[in-house]
Amino acid sequence: MNKNVSWSRLIIVWLGVILLTFTAYRLVRIQTYDLQQDVMIQQDLVLDEGLLKAITNTTLISNDNFSEIRESLGPIPISDRSALKESGESFFQIFDTNINEQPLDQWMTLAVQNHLKINFPLTPEKSIDWEWALSGDKIRIQFRSELDARKDILSRKKQGKYSLQLGSFESEEFVTAVNWARLLTEEGYYTYLQKTEEKYNKKYRYRVRIGFFKNTEDALEEGLTIQESLGEILDFPKKFWPVIPDSREMSRELVNLKQPRNKPWVIELPSYLEQLKAFEDMARFAPLNDFSFLSRKIDEKSLDPESRLRLGFYETSKEAQLKRNKISRRWKVFKKARILRLDG
Repeated sequence: MNKNVSWSRLIIVWLGVILLTFTAYRLVRIQTYDLQQDVMIQQDLVLDEGLLKAITNTTLISNDNFSEIRESLGPIPISDRSALKESGESFFQIFDTNINEQPLDQWMTLAVQNHLKINFPLTPEKSIDWEWALSGDKIRIQFRSELDARKDILSRKKQGKYSLQLGSFESEEFVTAVNWARLLTEEGYYTYLQKTEEKYNKKYRYRVRIGFFKNTEDALEEGLTIQESLGEILDFPKKFWPVIPDSREMSRELVNLKQPRNKPWVIELPSYLEQLKAFEDMARFAPLNDFSFLSRKIDEKSLDPESRLRLGFYETSKEAQLKRNKISRRWKVFKKARILRLDG
């Protein structure tokens, strides 16, 4: 009996020692990781002296004292190339523009708002390092350099974790922000708009950003390149800076195809003959819903473009109707909006 008690105590003591050892090991690992992260960030912020001289008008600190709103040069023509078409069981499909020409009378997705982020699913001819790709049930941005990095043990250090902010526009200047984004995309940069979560002077702002960069030096060097090549066209500001996006902004996801399958109901606003008006409304109504998308098709007979704006996704028609009715109390245009089932 005593021997059994002794063995039980010995086992308990050994388990306690093992638990304490494991806990101490984890604490040391966490502290070491934090120190490594601090060192890595400090190294990232150490800039070459020559580069520092070249960017004397650039700040590394993200703030909301934005540069003066620039005059728009007018809408950049939306090219016929688009990465998404709206059809089929999954509703969104990648369209290979290198093989096919845009079909007439086919809805092509021009812009996708996912929470605070707006993406432009284009397939630029000058794509530097990225493309839109289907990954499981998601259409996402895919960087070739990151695919190579996955084979490396130190892949995390090779993946981009910085964006470069090039400009910021009030909601009334959303079309100008779109112009910037589309031109930068056509030049091969992964460009997106990030809406501020809070209002500044009672207005939301849309930040034009390109990504993603491994460190601040790479981001700033690219900013100087853009300033030199596109500065006059965009009336490019002298100040631009790297920012560290949050996880949602860093997400490579454009759209989760499970959403239109599981929640197939949307609110569709009356169609637009003027594309710029459609973009303006997209900015105006973005705070009302977590997801919206703007599309365009060309009439086969008249060759006139038509745009549409949809908000989604809703599990039932009743849910969509309740949302539409709530919004229409403030925005009368929603009284004319339709409730549609995507697979209907």
